[in-house]
Amino acid sequence: MNCQNNGSLSKVSFIWLQLYVTSGEKLATTPDQQFPFSLNTGSKSGSVPMTPDSHSVVPAAVPTADPAPVQVTARSSGPLGGVATVPGDKSISHRALIFGGTAIGTTHISGLLEGEDVLCTAAAMRQLGANVERGSDGKWRITGNGVGALAEPDGILDMGNSGTAARLLMGLVASAPFTTFFMGDASLHKRPMGRVRLPLEEMGAKITSRSGGRFPLAITGAALIPVDYQLPVASAQVKSAILLAALDTPGLTGVREPKATRDHTENMLRHFGAEISVQEEKDGGRLIEY
Repeated sequence: MNCQNNGSLSKVSFIWLQLYVTSGEKLATTPDQQFPFSLNTGSKSGSVPMTPDSHSVVPAAVPTADPAPVQVTARSSGPLGGVATVPGDKSISHRALIFGGTAIGTTHISGLLEGEDVLCTAAAMRQLGANVERGSDGKWRITGNGVGALAEPDGILDMGNSGTAARLLMGLVASAPFTTFFMGDASLHKRPMGRVRLPLEEMGAKITSRSGGRFPLAITGAALIPVDYQLPVASAQVKSAILLAALDTPGLTGVREPKATRDHTENMLRHFGAEISVQEEKDGGRLIEY
């Protein structure tokens, strides 16, 4: 039955039903004894006239016959061919923008994951003085001014819902000679940043935040001192924040992780020319030094 939601039924449909008495006996068993079921289109509620009305009857569900089997023939075909574009990795996309915006010269990035989190990092790097552009070919170009040459943002760095952007950029600005303000959405404001705050304060940065190191917060950079920091919990983001703070810190900074975490930061820093040392330790952890 085809109905349209326009305030009244627009069509009359006739469904041939078999009706049953309460005992289960068929009231109509031949086609000429079956009764038409109609909907009255003259009112919104409709009416269902049925005859004969001398029997107490209820409409039964209309049985549906099993569909006839359909013969299907499968034939072999040629190989599937073509080109598939794999989306970029979010963790690598964040780092590519940050390292490109910190290097001297122009970095070209193809395959950047253009999700909301990564775009927050791109916007933050613009506020910190990097020239960040997306070309019509889908490739990104980031021109930085070098380590130690970040610009003081005119406004607050909005991290949206990106914990990765927040933690990595906290490390990046920890050595900058100005105060950087961070905020995010309601969800990010509930996430503690204490694990990042502790090593950065140990290196000399001044951080003001809500309890637990939660956003919004402000970081006043300083001339940092190197540390040999033992991560209480393995975290690639905290490790990366310390290594980013170490870029503009004289001396050798070490990060000890209790077990190996993803090494995007170490590999990409090497790619950008940094001298990173990674040593496997007997307990299964790693020591990363810069």
